[in-house]
Amino acid sequence: MTLPIPIRTPRWITRFYPNYLWGVPHSKAIYLTFDDGPTPETTPQILALLKAYQAKATFFCVGNNVDKHPTIFKQIVEEGHSWGNHTYHHNDIKKESILDYKKSIEKSKNRMLFHSNQDTMLFRPPQGRINKKYKEILGIDHKVVFWSLLSMDHKATTTTEVCIRNLMKAKRGDIIVLHDNIRTKETTLKSLEAFLKWATKNKIPLLGLPMQ
Repeated sequence: MTLPIPIRTPRWITRFYPNYLWGVPHSKAIYLTFDDGPTPETTPQILALLKAYQAKATFFCVGNNVDKHPTIFKQIVEEGHSWGNHTYHHNDIKKESILDYKKSIEKSKNRMLFHSNQDTMLFRPPQGRINKKYKEILGIDHKVVFWSLLSMDHKATTTTEVCIRNLMKAKRGDIIVLHDNIRTKETTLKSLEAFLKWATKNKIPLLGLPMQ
């Protein structure tokens, strides 16, 4: 039996892994994050929506996608968003050696630095894998970022209505996960626009996470 994934991260998890970033305590803002891009099918439309609502976000980029779509990645940079490392090939730490996983992170880091001339400490593990070896793998120059609220846009069974309802549960200080890949495009874009309207109406700032 597989238990359903909770939309809001349980407190016991955040307390058990206090060195990872789960939210931003005492902040008046909400922090939107997008995983798996950049992609030409979805990322530019997300950027257009964010610009229209004067919102900032953080993009956890797959290094291979950055190399394939450097112009879109540079647009993320130039429009004032922050970004983080999501490995080079969306690697799963459960399916490969620690050495290969570390090489993938380092390659992604170097490629994003090459295309942006800026470094980032932010790292999010693909699949949201929690592993006590991240400190050993990453060293002191990375910050592991998880989330406090899932939109569930990545689930095939999540309708746009459900995704919007999940997003409306956001609180100040939350880190929210959405995706900028082609598979989730329709649900993500419609839900994001509804959320941006809601945040604007309620005068809630939407910011990118600090990269250092």
